[in-house]
Amino acid sequence: MTETPARPRIAATLRKARERSGLSLDEAARHLGISTASLSRMETAVSGVSADRVEALARLYQVRVEDLFEGQLTAMPGIVDQNRMHGSVRLVLETARALRVKPSPEKVADLVVEVYRREIARLQADPSADAEFSSDQHLGYVSASLKP
Repeated sequence: MTETPARPRIAATLRKARERSGLSLDEAARHLGISTASLSRMETAVSGVSADRVEALARLYQVRVEDLFEGQLTAMPGIVDQNRMHGSVRLVLETARALRVKPSPEKVADLVVEVYRREIARLQADPSADAEFSSDQHLGYVSASLKP
């Protein structure tokens, strides 16, 4: 079988995505309903990957299909991001309640998005920072934004 130039890149990206998702080779193969050897061959570019299989792998690893082909990974929102968004919403609503203000739904949405954006920027600026949502980091900003 002739190797295409994209195959090694896709194979390396598949392995990176699996590892980043926290799944072992055996666990991922079991989720996909294939043998560990078959998945290993895909990750080492010994065999190709069908379009259907790429879609299944992207769903399992929570990445975009395009990223597997391009060799870069952009995670789809996972539980960590959902928890971070939940923390952002709670911070805005609880701060509004504490300040006894009733912001418009648009103001709440804008603040939640900005808190989330700032939280991601905090993590990108310091990869060794605590990954848990840090409401203390954003309380001053939210309070100042909500004051009449």
